[in-house]
Amino acid sequence: MLEVIEDNGGGLGLYILNDDKVIYGHHGYEHAPENLLNDIKSYINYPDTSDWEGNMDDPQAAYDDYKEYDEYGQYTGPQGWQVVYRYTCDGTSTIYHSRMGTAASLLWGREQ
Repeated sequence: MLEVIEDNGGGLGLYILNDDKVIYGHHGYEHAPENLLNDIKSYINYPDTSDWEGNMDDPQAAYDDYKEYDEYGQYTGPQGWQVVYRYTCDGTSTIYHSRMGTAASLLWGREQ
């Protein structure tokens, strides 16, 4: 699964998960949005990120920092970020226009 996250500062990050484990994470796409679209297309066409540059040292920790959990380990919702795009292994692509800020809107537009 692939997720694009937009944070409350307009940052765009790409996370790729395999069985709920983050195997790739990169931020800074708001500065080069065309790279984000190229990376999404690359992943859809060839879902192997082993030779990609720019992976975070610990993408799982970075991804987990975006989430908040209660004392029982239950996810309680976004903290200043939103998943604005998701691609699943079954080939389903979903764009969440209502969740977008400016950076993601510049890539995918606003839903009318």
